[in-house]
Amino acid sequence: MSWFKKTHFGFKIQRQRERDTPDGLWRKCDGCGEILYVKDLERNLLVCSKCNFHFRIGSRDYVTLLTDPHSFEELFASITSTDPLTFKDTKRYVDRLKEIGGRAVSTSR
Repeated sequence: MSWFKKTHFGFKIQRQRERDTPDGLWRKCDGCGEILYVKDLERNLLVCSKCNFHFRIGSRDYVTLLTDPHSFEELFASITSTDPLTFKDTKRYVDRLKEIGGRAVSTSR
């Protein structure tokens, strides 16, 4: 039963190496499972170089890709969500907005 001890010893070494790697340095491709270096992925515009899987990007990054530098001006940034129908599913709509960090105006009734 000495092979149980050897597996456990190998596991400890692997855990030590995981702590040495900084977070956010690598991403796993959802398409092929390849581990990709984040800087290479950004250079390739968030497209996997192995399988051409397109990673999701945020709206601000997408606007930056589409427009010239410093040419985008956001309009109506002060608009907030409201709940005029007092919608309720498993949670109230206003509570859902608060949960994700959105600004919400109370019901209009």
